Amino acid sequence: DDDMLSVSDRSYMVGNGRDVEPSRVSGMGSGLFSSDGSVSSVVPPSSKWEEKYKFNLDDVTVNTRRKNSIVITTRLKKVDQTRELIFRTEKEAVAFEHMIEEQKEAEVERKQRRLESALGTIELKDGGR
Repeated sequence: DDDMLSVSDRSYMVGNGRDVEPSRVSGMGSGLFSSDGSVSSVVPPSSKWEEKYKFNLDDVTVNTRRKNSIVITTRLKKVDQTRELIFRTEKEAVAFEHMIEEQKEAEVERKQRRLESALGTIELKDGGR
């Protein structure tokens, strides 16, 4: 299963003016991603967190970060959307950006291990190089 980024209408401010609730993800610590590689929140169930979107991490691109704001592009099917995520602090924005980068790197490594495991002792040709 590919890594997914779950987005809730309480996780960030989108350009349409929704309320900012980044404190609900409290500092973007290690609780942001679960052990299976999917994104989770540290929001208690009583907060009525409702998942709104899921994106494969391959379909999420961090374009820029400026202070407490991050601009990302997401792809859902064939539709690209650019969104601005605004956090209460620059520290939260930096932590989110680093977490996305780390998870993307980890996903590349997981894919390589899955390929090597599936191939077993089979060796692929170099393609004529």
